[in-house]
Amino acid sequence: MDIHGIDPVVAARILADVGDVARFADRNRFASWTGTAPLDASSAWIRKFLGGPGGLGVAEP
Repeated sequence: MDIHGIDPVVAARILADVGDVARFADRNRFASWTGTAPLDASSAWIRKFLGGPGGLGVAEP
């Protein structure tokens, strides 16, 4: 499987850092571990999500 922008050196580094992916219960836990899962930073009537591929996002109430 090829992923655009990931060469063999980067792929090897990811595999070395992650180790056994089976240790994560699901893809959400894996995303949380890698820091790519959005974090809920809501306050009062404003819903915000930090992180993730989209960065900072504000949802309409």
